Amino acid sequence: MVRVDTQNIGPTTDVYLLGTILHELLTHQPRHVGSDIKQVLFRAFLSEPFEYSESVPRELASICNQATHADPTLRFPSVEALRHAMDDFLQHRTSTRLNSEAEAILQELKRCIQASDSNTNDEQRLRIYSLFSECRFGFAQALQTWNENPHAQAGLEDALHALVEFEIQQGDYKAALLHFNALKSPSFGLQERLHTLKLENQARAEKEIQLQKFYADRNLNTGKRTRAFLSVAGGSVFFPFA
Repeated sequence: MVRVDTQNIGPTTDVYLLGTILHELLTHQPRHVGSDIKQVLFRAFLSEPFEYSESVPRELASICNQATHADPTLRFPSVEALRHAMDDFLQHRTSTRLNSEAEAILQELKRCIQASDSNTNDEQRLRIYSLFSECRFGFAQALQTWNENPHAQAGLEDALHALVEFEIQQGDYKAALLHFNALKSPSFGLQERLHTLKLENQARAEKEIQLQKFYADRNLNTGKRTRAFLSVAGGSVFFPFA
């Protein structure tokens, strides 16, 4: 005869049972399997988190694992709370899809930047800017649909970081600074590289100013010598007629 401890049965028990049903719908297998009933019961007792395949959305996998957590206090507190979580997931599906599409474009952007160098031609630069605009728009749309989508937030930061790296590689400080300022959490290493580029640009600008001043002074001196020569030459020409 099996004795059931009814003291531990409550709202979170219903949550657990619904979680196992959801798991079976996702995997077409029971939540706990084993070679015999003892192994099944032992695995149910442990109720370790399940590693779902990539075909299962991460948010939905998280809901399922929370609903079937071994610790009742860490499950959804009620069936209603679980239902709200499922409603949120259904609302987030569009955001998740947009994010996945943007992530694919981001990976292509990174490949193009990795293949570029300081002598990137106009066609390659246009391709990189186009990919950046596409993935940034995709992440922005995902966040507009679900403004707390952590993956879209991270993807947007990643895209900005990649473009700052590219602009630094190209030596374009102003463009790099523009995108750097849009980052919410820039890395210290990226900040140091940007600062180094700023110093290099300042040194280059100062050198250009010195060169311009040198050539301006040289032209001025040349003009003075020319006028002096013409003045002497003119005096020598007209002197006999004085």
